[in-house]
Parts: sequence; structure tokens; C-alpha cells
Amino acid sequence: MSIGPEIYYIERTTEKGTKQNGCMYGERISYDRVRGWNIYYGADQYYAKGTISGKTKKGTRLKSTLTDAEVEGRLGFTFEKCSWKRAFFTPFGGYGYFAGTNKYRSPSPIHVKFRPRFSYYTAGFLSGFNISNCFRIGANFKAKFMVGATNKIEDDPDFDTLHQDIGESILYQVDIPLTYRFCDCNFESYEISLVPFYRTRCYGAKENYPFDFFETKFKMWGARLMFTYLF
Repeated sequence: MSIGPEIYYIERTTEKGTKQNGCMYGERISYDRVRGWNIYYGADQYYAKGTISGKTKKGTRLKSTLTDAEVEGRLGFTFEKCSWKRAFFTPFGGYGYFAGTNKYRSPSPIHVKFRPRFSYYTAGFLSGFNISNCFRIGANFKAKFMVGATNKIEDDPDFDTLHQDIGESILYQVDIPLTYRFCDCNFESYEISLVPFYRTRCYGAKENYPFDFFETKFKMWGARLMFTYLF
């Protein structure tokens, strides 16, 4: 069981030329059962919030409060090579749900709120090996396949609440966990991990009425610091 803070830099761009960027701050809670030659199951949840600023293609200044929230469950199997630094490889599949909000505020010309939502199937792997008795390094990869993506537009002064369909795409995430396990017998059930990561999120363009949804891309890179208790 792990818990810790997460911080990342995010860039948002649209096909109409809008660009925004800023920092997000949040938390993550996760559970992973990783045992050699055994069934793997895991789950995690994260929530992050921050302010992003930028301009439209015409130079109009924009500022908004962005929130990301996600919950996910996974199931797989762990292969282990004890004779070589206890190396392990865990392929998995899973299912999750994402909810976000982008709320524009001054100096943005219109204070509207965009609320994208989607479910997704995921496939990927966890991996790692010990470089000493106390240190482990890993590489994790995940692809997410969006299902039923929608966007709700709220607080538009000229329209009631609008619902849009979003073009579905594949999202990617790469983590590089660097883990220290306390070797003292009094603390051997505890680990601390620094996890640099990179992930992408893309909402595809799709025709809607009265407004089309324009392609929107997010790029995120940052790190989290996880404190782990080993059962």
C-alpha cells in the first residue's frame, strides 16, 4: 500500500492554436500485489489541481483552474527471475475512469467550464530488478483506450449546459520508479520511491451541434514521492 504527493508540469494545446501550461499538484494512493509466479492485482487513485495560463492563436490571454481525477483497477500475472537480482515482469490489463475540469477565469474573456469524462481499458506492464539489497529500479508502461468520452460545457452566458462527444484516442504513460527499501530490521516493511513519469492525453476532434469539439492534446511530465508499507 502506497501513498504520496505528485507534481507535474502540463502543456495543453488545441488544433485552433490555443496554448496553455502550468504546474499541477496532487496526491496518489495505490495498492499492488506483486508476488513471483502469482496472480497480480492492483488499484490506484489520484487527484491533482493547478493553474494553467496561455493565449489563443489571436493573442487573447487565458487562465484557468485545471483538475484531474482518476481511479483504476488492474489484474495480471508476475514472472520472476530470482537468480538474477530478483528481476520481475508483470503484464496486466485493467479498467478505469477519468474526470477532469478546466474552469476559465480572469483574464479569460468568458468564464466557462469544460468537464471531460471517459472510461477506459488499459494494458501494460510493471518491471524491476534489485541493484543492491536495498535499492530497486523499474520501468512501467501503460496504454489507455478511451471509451464513451464526453465533454460538458457549463456556465456559458449565451447557452444552457451543452454536452459534446469527444473523438476517442489512446493515452500513454511511462514511469521509472527508483525505490529504497529500509534494510534495518525494525523498518524492513517500509519503502520510499521517487517515480519520474511522462504521460499524454489526447481528445480527438468530433462534430457536434451547435459547436464542434476541437482536438485537444495534453503532455505531462513530473514525479511523485511514494511511501510504501509492505504487508
